[in-house]
Amino acid sequence: MREPSRAWFIVPVTVVVFGSGVGCAQTKIVMHGSEALRVEQEGRLHEIAFLTTFEARTLANEQLVYQVRLFGRGYEPIRSADGKYELSNGQVGAARAVMVLRSPQLFQDVRVAIPARELHLQPEHLPALAEVGVFRASGECLARLGARIPIGDESDLLPPLQRPEVDEPCYWFVRGVGRWSPLLYGPFDSEAEARENLNSPEDVPREIGGAAYVWVVPLWEKIDTEAVEWVGPCASEDDVGQLVEVLDDVVEESGGTHVMGPPMMIRMSTWIDRQKSAGAAPEP
Repeated sequence: MREPSRAWFIVPVTVVVFGSGVGCAQTKIVMHGSEALRVEQEGRLHEIAFLTTFEARTLANEQLVYQVRLFGRGYEPIRSADGKYELSNGQVGAARAVMVLRSPQLFQDVRVAIPARELHLQPEHLPALAEVGVFRASGECLARLGARIPIGDESDLLPPLQRPEVDEPCYWFVRGVGRWSPLLYGPFDSEAEARENLNSPEDVPREIGGAAYVWVVPLWEKIDTEAVEWVGPCASEDDVGQLVEVLDDVVEESGGTHVMGPPMMIRMSTWIDRQKSAGAAPEP
């Protein structure tokens, strides 16, 4: 179900660490920090987002799982009431996969979020805690941190008002062949316009909603840490792997004038906004 399109207000909250690496093999993962964010809409809590930066070592070509799980007062696991945001043991949580493409590799601000209505917190659970961890696909814990969930008022636990659905914007793209291959070229206003820009008859225009997540790779100018070029979007994780190899060569040939950030998944609408705010055309 799509969420209503409304203005978002993000309030950063400093993480309080209550444990680090307990029972985990820390030698392969170094946790550089984690942050819990209150994401608000129209003055109400909309979701809790967790952003974590960590470095993977000696784990090239391996898929990892970044996971958050919730606990109430006294380290009591919070159980999901509807099964929408839960882990295999029924505990409220969220997870996403990340692919280690090289060693070492820094993952910056890896994000998962849990909607306010899916936290399933009660007043007796406060203060609530979260455990942020990095795991192998086998379930082996590599590192973890603890954080206090930024909820201090019971009014945050009240159910939100029901609002009508609003369609997210959609954008048309075609697969591009060029310096930054492979990429999705666009956005175009319509399928017809996208078809006019096909690279080959075999290409098929692709429509991507603003709420969809796509792969991008950020390039930072060494001389200006505020200058960021978002190269992308890519259609898949395999595409971003090929793109990183191309970018490695381009950065090296240019004399190292860029620092390449870790590949990341962001919302299509966020990528469009970042392109526009940087004063650049939305095309890669």
